[in-house]
Amino acid sequence: MIIVLDPAITPDRRAAIAAFLGDRGVTVRESRAPRGDLVVVTSNPVGLTVEEIQSQAGVLRAVLAGEEFVHAAREFHPTDSVIRVGGVDIGGPSLLLAAGPCAVESEAQMEACARAVSAAGGKVLRGGSFKPRTSPYSFQGLGAEGLRIHREVADRHGLLMMSEVLDREDLALVAGVADILQVGSRNMQNFPLLKALGKQGKPVLLKRGLASNREEILLAAENIL
Repeated sequence: MIIVLDPAITPDRRAAIAAFLGDRGVTVRESRAPRGDLVVVTSNPVGLTVEEIQSQAGVLRAVLAGEEFVHAAREFHPTDSVIRVGGVDIGGPSLLLAAGPCAVESEAQMEACARAVSAAGGKVLRGGSFKPRTSPYSFQGLGAEGLRIHREVADRHGLLMMSEVLDREDLALVAGVADILQVGSRNMQNFPLLKALGKQGKPVLLKRGLASNREEILLAAENIL
């Protein structure tokens, strides 16, 4: 269950609500939303109705888990999200162009791409150093060497670096170099990876999986958030 508290709630009233739930065997986990609302996320309590919880002073509303997206829902975050990375705003009024090759293959290739991105007014140079391939015999990416090339070329041209994370084993390496972490469409429902990405404190570009619906991509985003 998700319980949304009044932004003006007092500490004493918040403690009383936590005690009310605790007496009924409900464990609470608190998360502060951008507007200052305190969102209390609990397991769905057995024998405790939404009406009983909403009757508590200081509670704005309560909904059963699965009916709402706590972090991804516009209802909880009415203003547009603007993410600032290296002096560049993502999500503001201006269009942001991110471009580059699917796979990092060589320094010459990345130089040519970076020049084209800069000339077009782009701010982000994307590319993958770890690549998911259907065939095990296809090019799998340059790995750490590709990350080095990508970072150096992006820096030379004053561009942000965005690189795909393929596996949790590669996450620390990619996150230590890239400005933005990308989730490929094949990994949209790799939930252990999504949760690990959310702990990095870096922007994540989440690509929609093939044939995935609106609810599925929002829930994938919820895992990251």
